[in-house]
Amino acid sequence: MMSYLLNSGICLLILLLIYRLFLQKESMYQFNRFFLLFSIVVSFLIPLITVEVTIEKAVSAILDPINPKLPIEYQNYQTTDTPTQSDFDWRFLGWGIYFFVSGILLYRFFRNIKLILEKVKNNEIVDYNGYKLVLVQEDVLPFSFLTYIFLSKAAFQNGKITESILQHESTHVREWHSLDNIFIEFLLVFMWFHPGLYWSRSAIKLNHEFIADEAALRVTTVHSYKLLLVSMILPNQSPVLASNLKFSFTKRRLDMMNKKTMLSTKLIKAVALIPVLAVLIFVFSEKVPAQDQITNKQTLNYHSGIQKPDEGSVDLIVTIFPDGNLKTNGKEIRLESFDEYLSQNFKEINNLKVLLEVNTGTPMGYVSDIQKILFERGATHIDVSVAEQVANDSDKAEFYKNSTFIVVGIDGNKTKKTYKELTEKQKSDLRPPMGKPEKKSPNKAAFDKWKDSKTYAIWIDGVSVKNDKLAQMLASEIAFYNESFVHLNARSERFPQEYQVHAYTHPGYEAAYGENSDYLKNRNWTITIKD
Repeated sequence: MMSYLLNSGICLLILLLIYRLFLQKESMYQFNRFFLLFSIVVSFLIPLITVEVTIEKAVSAILDPINPKLPIEYQNYQTTDTPTQSDFDWRFLGWGIYFFVSGILLYRFFRNIKLILEKVKNNEIVDYNGYKLVLVQEDVLPFSFLTYIFLSKAAFQNGKITESILQHESTHVREWHSLDNIFIEFLLVFMWFHPGLYWSRSAIKLNHEFIADEAALRVTTVHSYKLLLVSMILPNQSPVLASNLKFSFTKRRLDMMNKKTMLSTKLIKAVALIPVLAVLIFVFSEKVPAQDQITNKQTLNYHSGIQKPDEGSVDLIVTIFPDGNLKTNGKEIRLESFDEYLSQNFKEINNLKVLLEVNTGTPMGYVSDIQKILFERGATHIDVSVAEQVANDSDKAEFYKNSTFIVVGIDGNKTKKTYKELTEKQKSDLRPPMGKPEKKSPNKAAFDKWKDSKTYAIWIDGVSVKNDKLAQMLASEIAFYNESFVHLNARSERFPQEYQVHAYTHPGYEAAYGENSDYLKNRNWTITIKD
């Protein structure tokens, strides 16, 4: 939502800047009215437009941070917000402020309409050349709203309301300028934080006056009209939703009374806006891969150790160890160097088939990181072979007994099933229940480097903590940890660090992975299976 609002706001500001620099100074008022209203509407629509683009690599979805307590292929079905040390959720305060301000503005919006309609109800109405003149008792400047023109009764009876004034206000009525005002004011009720809408409101109202001034000058001279406006020294008391005679009575408005724009200039400027709009659509729209790229399907299969595919059918074999070391083509490398290794040794990775051999006790976060790197670089098929004891049918039946399976057929139809209702092939394709990871404590050097808050984000027993909490602990208090690299597009404003560490104390390890924990127990997952 924040990204949408930001793109929409920038888009509107760019369009308004173009209006201010190239259109506002030209006497093409009707076109400008359309452009200003169009700019508001299109700025909200452009970020919703999807544009197909050719991309070099498809980025697979990831979770930030990775929860080491769950098998990686199931994290999409059971995700929770990581608890923090602070119990107060500042989002509630933000939403509270938003609804409070919007509530006040909504009340003011309807109250302004009610006050205007009360003036219509409580004052004399005179028909004048087909227009409804509302003669109010107060000394006010002429203004209009919907089909009504509001005038001071005393000024009207004394002949101070000239034909040019009536022509000016009747133009507001005839052109339905009040609808423009109502539209922008209603948007501001809910988007009061949007600077572009305030600029739009001012520009729209000023353009209304340009249109009405142009009509008034058909029945009087420029000099006489200027003197008439200057002579009206009463303070502006018209409602915000109304159109009034002296809005923004500045040198700019006076200059525009003498402005004439050639038809050729109008056409050139109008046509020049087409490529500008095209650029805005491309820059601020949502980008999706072209259809020919979408058909390049990426698949990921899990196998137990004895079910792994024939090594001759894959292009690359990567062995993953619990400490984050990798082995491929007889060479040992660190996980954080894997991306660089691929760049140096594989110039073309498209359609690459990879086998990941995962040793017992390896954190699944490591596996996820490697999967992501490979998919980003163009790999189309990854087999993951987990070196664990093979689960028998009874183990799987117990583990998945509370799970719901959505089976998607070849025709796209979805069928809801329980584990017992699955075919034998579907059951065999399911990942075996995970065993708990082996305990491991960090050495002093690794423990000390975690204290760097600029590099490491720390979770202890599943709770996000500040790095200085480690100063109150010993490395031996950590029973198990998972350290992984966080790629740029997986970092967030809250967690911008390069690395994340999920550490568990001895009590935390027992709570998370012990015999009485939920780790090895059946879970209420919803799992999608494609035939």
